[in-house]
Amino acid sequence: MDQKIATEPQQKSQRTLLYSKIARYLPTVAVLLLAFVGSEIFLLKSSYFGIGALIFVFSLPAGIGVALYFVGIVCEIYNHELSAIFFKSFLAQSTFVFFVLDSIFSIASLVRAGFFLAPFLIPLLFLSNALLANRFADIAIGGKKNQTAGLAAKRVAIAFGVSFFASFLSLSFISVWIGYPLYYSALTYGILSISPLIAYSKRTENFREAGLYLMRTSFQWSVVAFFLGIAAIIITFFQNNIVAYAVIVALVAVVIGTVGFRIYSLGSTRIARESQGVYQKHVRKLVVVQDESFDFLRNTVNEFIRTGRKETLLIALTTLLANAGFSFEQSEPLLRTLSNYEVPAIHKIPYLSMKKSFELEIEKRARLINGTFNLIAKETSVVKTS
Repeated sequence: MDQKIATEPQQKSQRTLLYSKIARYLPTVAVLLLAFVGSEIFLLKSSYFGIGALIFVFSLPAGIGVALYFVGIVCEIYNHELSAIFFKSFLAQSTFVFFVLDSIFSIASLVRAGFFLAPFLIPLLFLSNALLANRFADIAIGGKKNQTAGLAAKRVAIAFGVSFFASFLSLSFISVWIGYPLYYSALTYGILSISPLIAYSKRTENFREAGLYLMRTSFQWSVVAFFLGIAAIIITFFQNNIVAYAVIVALVAVVIGTVGFRIYSLGSTRIARESQGVYQKHVRKLVVVQDESFDFLRNTVNEFIRTGRKETLLIALTTLLANAGFSFEQSEPLLRTLSNYEVPAIHKIPYLSMKKSFELEIEKRARLINGTFNLIAKETSVVKTS
């Protein structure tokens, strides 16, 4: 009840701000509406067709753009920051540019049959969206609250940029072998632009390694898509060859299956299960220094060897040395090697060697523990190795 009462003033304030924004934009809406009606009247009269077309080219796109911009304002008022940036800094402007260019090219085609610049409409749309997506990305990253979305938008902007070059090249028959495959690359890179969202979003934290893998390999898979595009062009010369189609479909299926299986294999649950299995298999083969202090450190040592997490182990060893009268300056050289250890990036390990990599890493951690204990035993009487 108290929470409901507390939110009522905020809701009233938001509504008041919204109404003020509506009032501020009413003159703009009225002018655009009159302009649109006027353009329709002029278009019906041949003597004023040019004036009507000019007004129409800007009035309709501006009206749609203002409507979308106003949606962004509503999102901003109700604290939906990312949605507000998206509508105001990308969608409203992108839609405006699209309808302006489309209207110009459509009217030009009506006035002059066979308008020779018509093929350039799509390249211009790709270029404008690349610039707007890049600007949206800069705003999102600069705001610091939506940096993940900004990183994804940067990749979308690159995909639009590649599509811009592809659309130009595909206009020439000579360059069709490059233009159309670039479309495949752009589409692939655009789809993989979600990788930052997978890597850094809290909702997909179980697949963080998979997201990092996709971020690292986006260019590689785009190159693969480029060659698949070339293969698809070759198919056009063998339209009746069922075998050729089957080969391409099989190649696409292999690529998609490989990426999907890699994502599945890099799920945190599967990585933990794989690591635990390797640990259980090899822990008996490992020789770790044991003395009367080992029982106190057993759990932290096992955690470090199994997972690579060193924080708890460092706290335990630091506490042990501090209780024995060692200062930080005296303890730091003894624990330096352990504190410098970093778990290798799992997403950079090829899947076929993942199990072997886990085995080598566990053995490395065990040797590191042995070395640290031996060093402590040599320099102090805190632990004994004999």
